[in-house]
Amino acid sequence: MRLLSRQSWNPLALIATARTLIRRPGLLVPHVAVRNVDELNYDALRAAGVASIIFDKDNTLTAPYVDTAHADIADSIKRAKDAFGADNCIVLSNSAGSGDDAPDYNAAKACEAALGLRVARHPEAQKPQCLAGVVSAMASDATNVAVVGDRLSTDILAANEIGALSVHTRPLDTKGDNPAALLSRFLENRLLLPLLRRLGAAPPRHAAVGPRMRLIK
Repeated sequence: MRLLSRQSWNPLALIATARTLIRRPGLLVPHVAVRNVDELNYDALRAAGVASIIFDKDNTLTAPYVDTAHADIADSIKRAKDAFGADNCIVLSNSAGSGDDAPDYNAAKACEAALGLRVARHPEAQKPQCLAGVVSAMASDATNVAVVGDRLSTDILAANEIGALSVHTRPLDTKGDNPAALLSRFLENRLLLPLLRRLGAAPPRHAAVGPRMRLIK
């Protein structure tokens, strides 16, 4: 279900990104980077202490504004549920389940039916601000949660701020994406992240990341 949402331009995320660049740029650097979620070794994540996983929707599990899983990662959803249990695999989107989808949450319901995953409801705030509340509602310690998404300024920043494991994925399909998201992602992936790494910026330490951890297949 296509839902017009504030994810096209997220001014709070832009402000948070600018503030982070000045104060703690490492919060914009992911712990793990993959081409797509199919590269993740969910059993290894589980063994490393990750008990729950939160996925972004658009361009992480689906093409933009599409409810069904992208063909490249369809098997990955089943593997995640096998590793963590269906109740511990959640979708957190700035469209489905957001305030733009309230009060009926038709987009969230359509997504749940198509993906077989629960979609978090967060009517009061967008990412990155809403993640802490979603994790709290899961009754899980943030350090035991992995957050997976394609955006540094929302998914990765939010995960690192609360102490979760941050996993950055490349977009699955840019066809049909809105121009604001295309531009923001291009600037993040092609300019910002390489620059931060050249400057030596690093994410906060996380127990799941280490030389013996094989988190990628």
